[in-house]
Amino acid sequence: MAKYLVETYYTCSFKVDHYLDDINETEIANLEKRDDGKFEILDIKLDNRKTKNLEKNSINIEKTITNDIKTISDPIEPKVILTDTNQGFVKKLNDGVSKRFSMPDRRKGYIQKVTIGNHKVYLHTGEYEDGKIG
Repeated sequence: MAKYLVETYYTCSFKVDHYLDDINETEIANLEKRDDGKFEILDIKLDNRKTKNLEKNSINIEKTITNDIKTISDPIEPKVILTDTNQGFVKKLNDGVSKRFSMPDRRKGYIQKVTIGNHKVYLHTGEYEDGKIG
């Protein structure tokens, strides 16, 4: 009896040629149901491979978990220690959050133009010196 199951997933691209006597909506709608097409495989590539163990494990997980739990008799009280170093660190974090930067004189970015029908849409992107988008 097999111990492992290996599932392999492929993506296959192929072309089907159908020869029709007449082109209308019913012929095109029934095109996928026809079996008289000529098939040509264009590309096959491996997508994913999964391996599964078929053997059943007889270990009861609940028994192992309950044996590892220990009871604590004394409750633990949280201790909070505030020192000057912690307050300095918090101050640095707060200072950096609220700062605003202006865009540089020469912008590093891209402009994309898209035409949809009679409408033109421009997408402008810009970057700061450190690489952040602005």
